[in-house]
Amino acid sequence: MTEQELRQALRDHRAEPPQGFDVRSDMMLARLTERGEVKVKKVSGLMIAMAVMLVLTLATAVAAGIVGWRRGLEERLGVTEEVREAYGDSALFDEPGLRAEQDGVAVTLDECIVDSGVAYMAFRVHGWQPRLAGGEGESRVPQFDGLQVEMDGMEELTFIEGLFFDGLDSEGRLADGSRPQNGDVLPYVNEDGDLVYIVRLFSNQEDFAFAGRKIRVTLRDLGVSSSWYQRALVDAEGPWVFDWTLRGDTRQRTLEGLDAPLGDTGAVLESARLSPVSVSLCLRGEGAVPWFCGFRLKDGTVLETLAERGYADEEAADGLYRQKWMLSRIVDPAQVQSLLLALPEEGAALIEIELP
Repeated sequence: MTEQELRQALRDHRAEPPQGFDVRSDMMLARLTERGEVKVKKVSGLMIAMAVMLVLTLATAVAAGIVGWRRGLEERLGVTEEVREAYGDSALFDEPGLRAEQDGVAVTLDECIVDSGVAYMAFRVHGWQPRLAGGEGESRVPQFDGLQVEMDGMEELTFIEGLFFDGLDSEGRLADGSRPQNGDVLPYVNEDGDLVYIVRLFSNQEDFAFAGRKIRVTLRDLGVSSSWYQRALVDAEGPWVFDWTLRGDTRQRTLEGLDAPLGDTGAVLESARLSPVSVSLCLRGEGAVPWFCGFRLKDGTVLETLAERGYADEEAADGLYRQKWMLSRIVDPAQVQSLLLALPEEGAALIEIELP
């Protein structure tokens, strides 16, 4: 299977999310498809609660390039020195340093990045050299045979995903800017011989906070597979189990009473809450309302496709529509000048709302 086919399979065969939980809005898909990215089907309706315990058989998905574990997670989220300085006195960045060893393989929980609605965790895998080279024109992918998360308030958790970094950024490029060729062995293994596995959690609940919650993450057997939807050929038997209490930064930039018309859509933006890796909006309107796309920063930088995953009401009482999105990169809310939105339809124009 080629790298492009794997990307397609990862998205087309991903387990169905709860109703109302959308991978990316249609207007963003239209723009991404122009750049050769794959489409993900849209799911409508209201959000439903997930089971108290979620056990997922996971596949490896594409992500950003890395050289070391810290660069892996922070490059994935586009962490800058300015962001680190802005949150230097907070618990947004936490380094638990927990370690578990099984079957000669050590896994360390090196870093967590947690805001009011999203939690990222970086696990470093040491002492395992995956056999990634396959036959001619074929490469294999590393994967844990399963991920299990148990946490206080599990019924409010909307989304769980685990990713092994494969050295590709969000545009499908390697660290040197090149694109891999079919059959190339992707650089899952760092220069120091370790791999990095990222777990991320998302809750659509407005007042949900990860900080202060006890959590257990269990990583199952480790191996390689020719494709994400096949069981791994196990090289190392787990499990690797981690118990700790999440820290995090729950501060938000809260903007109430905006009453900002959204172009000629007839909808109005009532309020917004901005966190480093998530955003919540409340809109008023009838019928289809615009969805969040991204930000314009105060330095002029435009981040147009930030809404990587999230929730959006399609029907709402009293004409109020709620949205909450996981961002594809970390942003200091204080540096946001404008919100970018668009109707969830192909070719829809961006609507920019400057914030007070």
